[in-house]
Amino acid sequence: MEFKNVYVAVCDILGFKDLIYNNNSDVTNKILAQFIATLELSASGGKAIQYDFDDSSNIVADSTEIKINFNLFSDTVVLWTLDDTTKSFFELLNVTKNLFHLSLINGLPIRGAISQGDLFVKQFQIESNYNNYENIIYGKALVKAYELEQEQLWSGCIFDPEFANSGNRDLKLIFEHKTNCDRYFFYDVPLKSTGCKKHLTLNWVDWSENNELTEGKIIESFSALNKTINESVKIKLDNTISYFKYSKKLYEKHFKSNISNT
Repeated sequence: MEFKNVYVAVCDILGFKDLIYNNNSDVTNKILAQFIATLELSASGGKAIQYDFDDSSNIVADSTEIKINFNLFSDTVVLWTLDDTTKSFFELLNVTKNLFHLSLINGLPIRGAISQGDLFVKQFQIESNYNNYENIIYGKALVKAYELEQEQLWSGCIFDPEFANSGNRDLKLIFEHKTNCDRYFFYDVPLKSTGCKKHLTLNWVDWSENNELTEGKIIESFSALNKTINESVKIKLDNTISYFKYSKKLYEKHFKSNISNT
């Protein structure tokens, strides 16, 4: 079996059990079809193709532009790169950022983590009379990303702290300089076992002027589609809003700094 050293993101859809139990199959299928479309659009870098019909039109992701592999199993999305280059790292970062942002807008908050390491993937159709398929995905990168994802108490995404020891000079610089920017910054992340701990986080908040995501939209996203807001969910929601507000403050600081330097 051949392993490849790649970057891996593992994301879980929060409130998925409520989504399944509290909606009929037709509604659930429509919701997940939209999520898959969002996933494909994110993986294509937002590049899409419009198909026009007599009385309507349909916009779908341009599959020729998809550079990131992905697999959806129940409430879990696994995304992985083709290799371990810096270019691939930032491609995965951008895809994951877009997925977080669009999913929150569409009422499906997610939680994730990004790691690096060996990954084995085998996907093909078995030669049988019953159209069976075989999908095998495993490796240290997947396990580490999953463990980091499960520890968090919010809708957010962190990077594996081992990136700081990476042989990739570009990744080491990100950790050493603790750079704040529109794509990542360090933050005290709420965790299940150890309270808050500083991690490098993926900034899923869109800093552009045409940003559709608001605090009200985030609150709505956690309860949308017949999802229940209990005490546990309320904690995740509050932590998510706190991060959103912090990112907005960083944007204002970054924007004012750029104005003063011009």
